[in-house]
Amino acid sequence: MAKRTFLDLDKFALGFASTTIGAEFTDQDMVKTAKKYLAAYLTAYYLAENFNEIERSNFEGSDEEKFEDMSFEKLMNKVNNLNKY
Repeated sequence: MAKRTFLDLDKFALGFASTTIGAEFTDQDMVKTAKKYLAAYLTAYYLAENFNEIERSNFEGSDEEKFEDMSFEKLMNKVNNLNKY
C-alpha cells in the first residue's frame, strides 16, 4: 500500500499567507497563487523525501566498501552514481 501524505494545515496556510503579505490580487488570483504554492511545496517535499531515501540506502549498508578503501576510479564511479542532484 502506498504511503499517503497529509499536510499540516496550519503550517501550510500560515506559510502561504506569509508569502502574500503586501501582494494585491483578486480572489480568483489568490486561488491560482495558492495552487502554485501547493505545487511548489509538494515538489520540494517529495524531492527532499526522495533524497533522504537515497541517502539512507547508500549509507546504511554495512557490507559496503568504505571510501578510504576504494581505488580512485571506484570512488569517482561511486560519486557519479550518487550525484543525482
